[in-house]
Amino acid sequence: MDRRWIYFIFALFSSLPLSPAFPSADHSSLRLGFRSQDVSEPLGNVLSRKKRAVDTSVSQYMVDIELSFPNASLLDDLKLFIQSLSYPIALDDSMTANISAISVTTVCSLSGSTSQCSCENGYTWSGDVCHTYTPCVGSSSRCTCINQTPPTGAYCQVTTAKNKKMSLRILEDFTDDFRDLSSAKSQSYTSRIENAFDSSYGSLPGYLYARVTRFRPGSVVADYTIVTDAVNSSVLQAANTDLVANLSATFRLATPAIQNVIEGQSNLNVSPVNVFIGDRVSLLCTVNSASTNVLWYFNDTQKITSIAPFEITNKTTSSTSESNLVITGMTKNNAGNYKCMFENTSDLYLVDTNITVASITITGPDSVQVTCNNSDYTLVTCSTDGDINSLSLTCSSDPNKGVFNRSQLCASATCWNYMVQASPDQCTEGSKATYTCTCFTPYEAKVSKVISVTYLNPGAQLTLTPASALTISEGRSIWLACQSSKNVSDIIWNFSGAINTTVQNTFISYTASNFTSILYIPSAVTSWKGIFYCSSKTLSVQSVQKSVNVVKLIPSSLIDIKPVETFYESGKDTSFSCCGSDMSGYTATLQPSVGRTTDMILNGNCFSVNYNCVGCNDYTAFCTIKNSLGDTVNSRTMKLTLRQPETIRCQNPPGIGAIGDIITVPCADDNINLTGNKSFTCTPTGWQPILPNNCVLKSLNRLANDIVNLTGPAGTDILHLYVEDLSTTVTTERENITSQPSNIITVVNILQQVENSTTTVPQAVMQNFLQTVNVVVDEASTNSWGAMNNRTERSTQLLESVEKFARKLQIDNGGNISIKNNSNVQLVGIIASPSRNYDETFSFIQGNNLTGSVLIPQSSVNQMQANTSIITIAYATLKDILLNTSTEFVNGLVMTTVLSNSVPSTFKISMNFKKSNQTLNVPGCVFWNLTTNNWDNTGCRGVNYDSNVTCECDHLTSFSILMSYKSVDSIILDYISYIGLAISIISLLICIMIEGLIWKSVTKNKTSYMRHVCLMNIAVSLLLADIWFIIGAAISTLLKSDATNSTNTNACVAATFFTHFFYLSLFFWMLTMGLILFYRLVYVLHDMSKSRMMAIAFTVGYGCPLLISIITVAVTQPSKTYMNDNACWLNFRDSKAFIAFVLPALTIVLVNFIILAVVIIKLLRPSVGDKPKKEDKSTLVHIGKSIAILTPLLGLTWGFGIATIIAPDAIWVLGIFSALNSLQGLFILLFGCLLDKKVRDSLLSRFSLSRGSSQQTKTSHVTTSEIQFSRGVFNIFAKKGAYNISTAQRSSTSETPSNSYSLLT
Repeated sequence: MDRRWIYFIFALFSSLPLSPAFPSADHSSLRLGFRSQDVSEPLGNVLSRKKRAVDTSVSQYMVDIELSFPNASLLDDLKLFIQSLSYPIALDDSMTANISAISVTTVCSLSGSTSQCSCENGYTWSGDVCHTYTPCVGSSSRCTCINQTPPTGAYCQVTTAKNKKMSLRILEDFTDDFRDLSSAKSQSYTSRIENAFDSSYGSLPGYLYARVTRFRPGSVVADYTIVTDAVNSSVLQAANTDLVANLSATFRLATPAIQNVIEGQSNLNVSPVNVFIGDRVSLLCTVNSASTNVLWYFNDTQKITSIAPFEITNKTTSSTSESNLVITGMTKNNAGNYKCMFENTSDLYLVDTNITVASITITGPDSVQVTCNNSDYTLVTCSTDGDINSLSLTCSSDPNKGVFNRSQLCASATCWNYMVQASPDQCTEGSKATYTCTCFTPYEAKVSKVISVTYLNPGAQLTLTPASALTISEGRSIWLACQSSKNVSDIIWNFSGAINTTVQNTFISYTASNFTSILYIPSAVTSWKGIFYCSSKTLSVQSVQKSVNVVKLIPSSLIDIKPVETFYESGKDTSFSCCGSDMSGYTATLQPSVGRTTDMILNGNCFSVNYNCVGCNDYTAFCTIKNSLGDTVNSRTMKLTLRQPETIRCQNPPGIGAIGDIITVPCADDNINLTGNKSFTCTPTGWQPILPNNCVLKSLNRLANDIVNLTGPAGTDILHLYVEDLSTTVTTERENITSQPSNIITVVNILQQVENSTTTVPQAVMQNFLQTVNVVVDEASTNSWGAMNNRTERSTQLLESVEKFARKLQIDNGGNISIKNNSNVQLVGIIASPSRNYDETFSFIQGNNLTGSVLIPQSSVNQMQANTSIITIAYATLKDILLNTSTEFVNGLVMTTVLSNSVPSTFKISMNFKKSNQTLNVPGCVFWNLTTNNWDNTGCRGVNYDSNVTCECDHLTSFSILMSYKSVDSIILDYISYIGLAISIISLLICIMIEGLIWKSVTKNKTSYMRHVCLMNIAVSLLLADIWFIIGAAISTLLKSDATNSTNTNACVAATFFTHFFYLSLFFWMLTMGLILFYRLVYVLHDMSKSRMMAIAFTVGYGCPLLISIITVAVTQPSKTYMNDNACWLNFRDSKAFIAFVLPALTIVLVNFIILAVVIIKLLRPSVGDKPKKEDKSTLVHIGKSIAILTPLLGLTWGFGIATIIAPDAIWVLGIFSALNSLQGLFILLFGCLLDKKVRDSLLSRFSLSRGSSQQTKTSHVTTSEIQFSRGVFNIFAKKGAYNISTAQRSSTSETPSNSYSLLT
C-alpha cells in the first residue's frame, strides 16, 4: 500500500518534518479540507485539539488538513485512495496511535478570477458563511456551494440542520397566479416573505435558510421550510412573533398567522387500494388530536369541498379527529395527490397520498360466428393499465344455449378473455344468441358490451395461424395467415379493438395457390391492440379470433435527451435525463462508454440520474429504455468532453466551456413550449447562440408524434380530425412557424406523412391541407426557406406531397371543386367530361397581382379515362422559394396540374403566366423535375408577349416560367439531328449491303480482310446504336406520359444499356482500325497471323464495351441513378454514369488523332531521295484525301465535342457537332466504300454481263493516275514487305513514297 498520506498524517502528530515521500505542491488551484475545524495557522503549525478523553490512557483527536493541488484531477485519485483504506490505520508499530477515519469535506476550485467552494455529501457551510457569500448558480442547496473562497480555516461542517415545516396565512383572495411559483405575483410574494424569514429566523442556532415551497388556497397559505439546527419551542415562538411583526407591515395576516406543520402523526387509508375509472373511492383520515378544522387539498393547490363528485364527513371526539372523503365515479382527472390537514390553534397535522386511476376497456366484435367444432372463440377482452386481478369479467346469454363458456387471463396476463366453445350436438345451423358482457370491480366501476353470436355447423373453414396469441412491442410487425378450405376471393380481415373495422387492403395479400390471405402490418402501433379474425361471405364463415397485444415502445427519435453535447469538470456530477410524452411502464439505464451502467429514476415523464465519471476523459452515453416485454430502444448519444478548470472561460447557463467550444442543449431549457436542440459557442464575451437552431414548437412536435395513429385501424376515420388540428395549429402559430426553418421542415415532414397515410382525400381534408401549405409558403417564410441547408430538397418534398395528395382528391359538388380563399395557394378541379375542355384561371393579390390560366383542349380531355379528375394548384409565392440561378429567375406563378389517372399518350396543355418582372424578356417554359430537384424544359415551348408568357407542354407536373436576358434556341439542332440520323441509317444499310455483295472480291489478302472486317463492324455498331437511340426516344415519350409504369421503366433501362454498348462498340472498332493502321505503319518488318489479329480485334471491339456497359448498369441501377431523367440515356447529375461513355470515347478520339498525325508524317517522308518541287502539290493533295478518309473512320469528328463544352451556348458550335456526327454513316458510305477503287471495280464486276470481259477491261484501263490514287491513298494497308521495284521507281517520280500506306486498300 502507498503510505505517503499516512506518513503525512503521522508527521502532524510527531511534529517531524514532512516526509519526502509526499511530494510538495503549489497552492494555486484546489483547496481541500479533512473534517471541519477553524485553523488559521500555516500547515506546519496546525494545532491538535483534544476532543474528549475516554480514559486516562486513550484520547481522541480531530485534525483539519488543507491541501492544494496544481491539477484538479489529483483530487479523484485522493478520493479513491481514501475510499480504499481500511480503518483503523496504525501510525506506529506499537499501535499506540491510530487513524479511525478520514473524510473529505470541502473542495474549492479556481477558474480564472472566479472561485467556488462546494461541500461534499453530508456537509454544509455554516449559517454565517452561507449568508455572507452568494450561492453557486444551479446549486441543489443554498448552503452547499458558495461563489468565493472563505478565509483559511473555514470549512464545511457536518450537516446537523433539520427541516422544520411551517405555514403562513395571509388574508387575501387566492388567485390562479399563486398556483405557479414562476409567475410574477408568486415571485414577488416569495421574495418579500423570504427576506423577512432571513431577518427573523437568522438568529436561530445553525440557521441556514428558509424557503417558500408553495401557495395554497384558504385565503392565501404559504407553506415554507426552515433549515436550522434543533431549536426549542420558546426560541422558535419568539422568532415567529418577530416574523409576524415584520410581515404585518406588508400583508394582512390571519390570527394566528403561523402554524407548525406536523407530519407522521396522522393516518390516511384509501379504499380500494387499486382504483379504476368509475370506482367509488373512500379516503379516511384520522389523527389522535382534537382539531377544530379539517382541510382537503388536491394536487396542493385545489381545495376540496363537498361538491360532487366529492363528499366530506367529519367526526371529532375529545382525543381524536376523523374525516372521510368519498369520491364517486372516479375519472382520470381525479388522479393525483390528496392531502388531509387537521388544524388547531397552533398546529397543522398533515398527511398525503397519491392515487392513480386505471382505465378499463372492453373490446370485441359486435357479432361473432361460432363454428360448433369444440374450438374456443373469444367474445370480448377486458384490459386495463392497472391490476388485472382486481377486475372480473362475466357474460350472460339470451337465450342460454348451454354451451361451455369461461373467462381466462390472456397470455400477457394483462387482460381477461371471455371464451365460448360449442360442440356439434349443441348447434342448430344459424341459431343466434345475444351475450351481455360486463367487466367490473366490487367498487362500482364497470364497462359492458353486447355481442351477437351466430352458431354454425362445421363445414368450410378458415384457419388462422399462428395459433397462439401474439404479444409484440410497438414498431414491430404483425403477421397473420388465413387459409381457406376452398379457393375464394372475398376473404376480408376484421379488427376489433378500440374500434371495430375492416383492415385496409394495403396490409393484405392473397396467394391463390394455397388459398391463403396474408395480413402484414410492418410497424404496429398500440391502437392495433385487439382481436383479429378473417371471414368470407362466399363461405359464410369466419375464422377463430387472434388476440394481439401491442405494448408501447417509444421510438428513439421521440426521446428527448439532456445533455446533448456538453463539457464537464472532473469530480463533479453530471445530470442525465431522457424524457418522452408518456414514460410510464418503462425502466431505464444510463449506458456510458466508460464506467458502469447505472439505473435511472422516473420522475414524471423523465428518467434521470446524476453520474460522476471518475477518472474519465471524454466519453459518450445513451439511455436504454426497456418496456414490460423486455424489448429495448436506445436514445441518441450524448457527448461529454472533459475541461480543466484553468481553461474554462464560459459558465452556466448553458454550461461550462473553453474558448471555441460548442455546446448543444435542449431548447426547452429556455422555453418550455419548444423541443429540439440549439447550440452555443464560447467566445471571450461569453456564450453566443449559433443560428439557425432546430428548435420546434411542442405543439408541432405533438402532431408529429401523433401521426403514427393514421397508420392504425382508425386512420381513415381520424384523418379529417388530424388535418384540421394541423391546420388550426399552424394558423395559430403562423408567426413562429414562418420565422423558424426547423418549424417549416417539421410541417413539411408532417404533410408528407399525411399524404402517405391515405388513399382518398375528401374535399374538407383538402381545404385544411391547403391552409397548412398556405402558411409554410407565405411571403414571411422566404427568409426561413433561404436559411435552410437543404432548401431544394425540402421544397421538392413539399411540391411532391401536395401533388400526390391532390391526385387522391375526391371531387363531388357536381363534378368540380374550387378552393381560392387562401392568399398564397389556390386549387381548382373538375371531373373530365368529353363535352368540354379544361380552362381555369387564377388571380392573386400576393406577388405583384400575379395571374395565370391553364387550358387542356377537348381533344386531350376526350382521351382521358372515365371519371378522371383534373386538378390544378397555383402558388403565388413559391417562385421565391424554389431554386433560381444568377441569370434565370422564376417569373410567375408556379402551377401544378395532375390527373387522377394516367396521362394520355398524346397530350397537350397550354398555360398562360403573367410576368412578375416585366424587364425579363427571354422566356423558358419549365417544369420542376422531382427527380433531379431542378427546373427542366423538356417537352415545353414558350411564346413571349409584353406582359405574359404562353407555354405549351406535352406532359404534366409543376410548371412555371424561368426567364433570363439571353437564350439559346435549339430547334434547329433537333432538325439537324433527326435528318442526319435518317440519312446515316440509310447510308449504313447501303454500305452493309455493298460489303456483303463484294466481300469475297475485296478480302483476298490479310490486310484487306482486316480492313473490311473493321469497316463492317463500325457500320453495324453505328447502325444498331442509332436504332436503339430511336427506340430509347420513343420509350422516353411513353415514360413521360406514365412515369409509374414499371414496364416502360424497364424498357428504358434496356434501351439505355444497348445504346451505350453499341456506341462504345463503334468507338472501340474505330480504335481497332486505328491501331491496325498504326501497326502497319510502324512495325513494317513484323507480321501477325490473321487469326491472332481477329481475336484481338473482336476482344477490343466488343469485349471492352460489354465490360464497361455491364459494370455501369450494375453499379448505378440499384440506386435508380443509371438513366437520365429526361431521356433513355446515361445519368450525369446524380451518378455520373455518363462518364462511362465520355471518358472512353474522348480517349479513343485522342489516340486516333495521334495515329492520324503519324500517317501525315509518313506521307511527308520520301523513301528514295528528295522529291522534286513539282510533287509538293500532289503530296498535299494526297494528305488532304487521307485526312478526309480517315476522319470519319477513326471517329475524329467526335473530338469536336470539346468545343461544345467550351462554348455550350454557341448555336453554330452545337450545329457543326450535330451535323458531323449524325452524318457519320454517310461519311462511312462515301469514304469507306464508294471512293475505294477496288470496291467500285468489284461492284462493276458483280453487275457486269461478262465477268471475264470486265476483268480484262479493268486491267487494260488502269491508268497511271488511278494507280497513283490507289497506291498513294488507298494502299496504306498494302502487304508488308512486298516492295515492287517498278513501283518504287514510279514513286520517285509520280507517286507518294511506297512506305506511305493507305487505309482503304
